Amino acid sequence: MLLIMLTKSDDVVDNVLEEEEEDIIDPHPNPRSIKTSTFKSIAPLKDVMWCGPNSEIMLVHTISGYVYRSQDDGDTWEYKHSDKSHMQENKIPSPHKIIILLPSPADLNIVFFIGYKGMNWVSEDCGATIKPLNGEKKITNFKFHPTQREWALASIYSACDEFEDDECNSVEELYLTTDLGKSWRKLQDRIIQYEWGMQTVDDPETHEKQIIAVKASKNSDVDNLVWNSMNKIIVSNDFFKSSSVLLKGGNYFKLTKDYLYAGKVTKKGKKVLTRSVKKYGYSTFYDMKISAKNVHQFDFSVIESITGAVFLFVTRPGKKLHSGNVYLSDAKGTGFSLNLEKVPFQSSYEFDFLEMESLEGVIIANSYDNNLKDSLVESQTGKKSKTVNRDINSGMKRKSYITFNRGGKWQSLTPPQYSSTGKRIICRLDDGCSLHLHSLTSSKYPYPYSLSNAAGIIVGIGNVGKYLKYEDKKLNTYISRDGGLTWIEVIKGPHIVEFGDHGGLILLAPLYKLTDYILYTWNYGETWEAIKLPNKMQVDNIVIEPTSTSSKFIVFGEPNDEGIGIIVSMDFNELHENQCKGEQTPDQEGSDYEYWSPNDGRHGTPCFLGRKISYVRRKKNSPCFNGQDYETQQFIENCECTRLDFECDNGFKSLPNKEQCVPINNHTVEPTIPEDCENFYTITTGYRKIPGDTCEGGETYSPTRVMCPKKWGFFSVRSLMIQLSLLVGGYFFAKYLNEHGFPTMEDITSLVKRKPIKEDREEFDYNIGYQNSDSEEETKNEPQLHLEQEDEEYPEYLGLNRRKYD
Repeated sequence: MLLIMLTKSDDVVDNVLEEEEEDIIDPHPNPRSIKTSTFKSIAPLKDVMWCGPNSEIMLVHTISGYVYRSQDDGDTWEYKHSDKSHMQENKIPSPHKIIILLPSPADLNIVFFIGYKGMNWVSEDCGATIKPLNGEKKITNFKFHPTQREWALASIYSACDEFEDDECNSVEELYLTTDLGKSWRKLQDRIIQYEWGMQTVDDPETHEKQIIAVKASKNSDVDNLVWNSMNKIIVSNDFFKSSSVLLKGGNYFKLTKDYLYAGKVTKKGKKVLTRSVKKYGYSTFYDMKISAKNVHQFDFSVIESITGAVFLFVTRPGKKLHSGNVYLSDAKGTGFSLNLEKVPFQSSYEFDFLEMESLEGVIIANSYDNNLKDSLVESQTGKKSKTVNRDINSGMKRKSYITFNRGGKWQSLTPPQYSSTGKRIICRLDDGCSLHLHSLTSSKYPYPYSLSNAAGIIVGIGNVGKYLKYEDKKLNTYISRDGGLTWIEVIKGPHIVEFGDHGGLILLAPLYKLTDYILYTWNYGETWEAIKLPNKMQVDNIVIEPTSTSSKFIVFGEPNDEGIGIIVSMDFNELHENQCKGEQTPDQEGSDYEYWSPNDGRHGTPCFLGRKISYVRRKKNSPCFNGQDYETQQFIENCECTRLDFECDNGFKSLPNKEQCVPINNHTVEPTIPEDCENFYTITTGYRKIPGDTCEGGETYSPTRVMCPKKWGFFSVRSLMIQLSLLVGGYFFAKYLNEHGFPTMEDITSLVKRKPIKEDREEFDYNIGYQNSDSEEETKNEPQLHLEQEDEEYPEYLGLNRRKYD
């Protein structure tokens, strides 16, 4: 029975059509042969890891700490800890439970197994053989070196009986191994955070032995959650045979490709974010000033984006609302501008702000309704995954927004025109109705999912209406084929998704209910077919090898709360679809491929980040395989500039669905003359070009160019004063000679014996300023010398204040 109702409530626009029925998907009408294999584990699965240079080995990790291995794409599995001979050591107890599996970036065959109660193992052949490591202490963190296969750092909690102090405080010690765990050497104690200075293989500027760490003072408590002005960031290039202090008061740092961002605490308890340049050896730090009051109460985190830009997430102090603001760096990573306000978060590392991998510049975010007052939201953190396990308070009004130019302009998500059952959906953006999607802080629903090799494809779970909803029956699964510009509802209810064959093959399975089928589509979600599973199960996840170019999937879940896990391997190559052809001749007759160009919504030529990008991708009505060797092609042509190619500059902001940039808190941003000004410097108009945007000509929002004033440094001023003194002194000396003649020796002696006048003086910092004359006759910039005391208060805009630390 089909029941269609028009509903009216405080969170649904009047003319939104809601349907309370679910789609009924019949099994495949003409079942086709598909290869599947099933394996039952002794516990539900926690994670799947691919190992080896070609990802040919699979390791699965159960929630109870057991590990299984497959070397034939999941057809057969081996329980690695059932036989002590695999462990090469009889002293290891059984069962051998594992907490986490860590692959090495330097050697894809090496896996480190962190176990319970200080028991750890390592494998150099993707788990075929596993060797025990030092089991005396429990490893709390572990980091492989990016290029040296046998080097690793590990932090270990110290035992209380190792300290002579009356009070016992557990602290972390930093250890080093250079022989893959056979031996360990203690480097430092009282460590809060640590990283290898070298982050990637392609990093010639960094010494391979460089280690950067946050070290707690002996007089301060060791607590990762409480910042302390006594802590410091230290660095060593020789495994701590020697070391130096990078930043006093440093409590947190984030390494990016070119910079080190660090959070420090001043002696007065204020929190400050600083930045230093890698190529200069982190010798100088620059204070970054945050556009808000009470900045010392903030928590913040730095996240490097997919494209290399840097996002800064700043929590809002003194608010009951669990939200924060997001700032985006400029192209050089030196200045930050406000990107989006009131973004929900679980922790400073996890917030509803997500870049889409399938198209550069596209970000989907959630924000609390600006018209609502702050109210209490309690939340808990959890691990990021396609299927998440976090708690959420659903009482708040969240709205979803999307940007196609990396935050230059935010807008609501366009709702689909029809439901998955073909019913018309009446939802107008002008009435406040739009599409909303769950994101990273959602309690149990996947965040919007996309992959870099599936151009323009995004899948998400949400609803159409005024705000985001949280009940299963009110949520549906949506897909976009054009990078989020338009959306279609593909099926009722929340579903887990996975891509294969470069996005040409998409699989879905219902969440939180028993099912005996998997849905798949060849046409990007226009039509779906079902393949029966060997067993009825609740699907927890669908996974595929890391590149998502294969057509072999792993489905894992649980049957009827039996406390066991089920692993199903599915090979869609068995459908015997043809290999796609015509890759070099897209849009021509007989070709399975077409040109597709993303659009950011502007009228006329389809442009994206200032350029027309043409991707070659499979036509949606061509049911064929791309194949694992297929590579997505791109063709690029620059567009004329429009407002969409610019974002708000430092000290300015724009609200969602608004284009004009206005000063933050009505604060007037005063131009600053660069210290190294040579020919010209610029004064902002409130806009700046989006990092990575390549538009040319057209509309311009560029800053105003102003000639640099004549330089008057400290020594220039002193020289000027000396010259003036000589001139003035010479005048009076000549007058004296004219009236009194040359002084005698007695006159000179009497002057030397005079006592100096004592004066109380305050110490000032010299600052040379410039003031342009309004008179047409005076066209030169006259230097104005100001004496200013150092001001620790922060202005109402985001900028940089250069400060060097010894």
